[in-house]
Amino acid sequence: MARFERVQELDQLLRGSREPLSLEELCSHLEASPATVKRSIRFLREQLNAPIGYDHFQKGYLYERNTPQANAPQPLPGLWFNGKELAALLTAEEVLGQISLGLLRVELAPLRRKLDKLLRQRPSGSPEVARRVKLERKQARNVDTVHFTRVTDALIRRRRLEAEYHSRSRDETTSRVLSPVRLVYYRDNWYLAAWCHEHADLRVFAVDRFRIAHVLEDEAYEPPEELVNARLESAYGIYEGAADKVAVLRFTPTAARWVADEIWHADQTSQWLADGRYELRVPYRHDKELLMDVLRHGSGAEVVAPPALRSATREELARALLAYT
Repeated sequence: MARFERVQELDQLLRGSREPLSLEELCSHLEASPATVKRSIRFLREQLNAPIGYDHFQKGYLYERNTPQANAPQPLPGLWFNGKELAALLTAEEVLGQISLGLLRVELAPLRRKLDKLLRQRPSGSPEVARRVKLERKQARNVDTVHFTRVTDALIRRRRLEAEYHSRSRDETTSRVLSPVRLVYYRDNWYLAAWCHEHADLRVFAVDRFRIAHVLEDEAYEPPEELVNARLESAYGIYEGAADKVAVLRFTPTAARWVADEIWHADQTSQWLADGRYELRVPYRHDKELLMDVLRHGSGAEVVAPPALRSATREELARALLAYT
């Protein structure tokens, strides 16, 4: 029996018994030596603050019933996970650590230390997962830790955010007061959907483009949930705005081997054509990100409709060709 499972079972035995359990009884139940059982008892006492006492008269171990830990119905901290759950938590901890790249590192450090201490009790401890689970973040942009912390603080505490924001598309910096609505991790980057009080509208901001961010004590405005869902969930990609067009895309049989398994939009529809091509219909409003996704398939993709999107694709391909002539 692995050490973690043994500690779990020992806790359950002591918690379920009203009478002291002798060392011999514990060894029999756990199928372990006296030295191993004593080490497990010491771990419960010292690492998890388990209220394990010893009755010298009956020569047995028991939970002291006059302590909050013993009377509480839930297990001791950390012991509510079984082996598979803990392995999943270990992997999630490693993945989140790689995604964050320093964001909230100071705030999360105490929690990570406690979690790591618990995870290391298993044979496949944290170093093994760190060695074998890696995320490749090829196009991630650096986010200022202070700005990210203030954005999340305003979002969770429902406060307004005073910010200076630099727009890449317009190459200009503007001052805004925002009411954060949602924080989205999309394609290896962080985006804040917020109500812009200057324009009285819902907008999406790349968190890495904030130049200044201050949390105000003014309560954040909460736009109607129906509006938020319509503007954020029906659009294509990270852009806001309700979808008002449907792109009809056709892919060669070779390209379809990949595209047919991908989700481009929650409301997409598709069909296989008689000649082996794959047709995908995608709702959208802004075509910039959709164009990029189509063009990455090169000659394997064709925009069939609407005419404006087909024309925009043709023009973009023509401009690209000029760079090689």
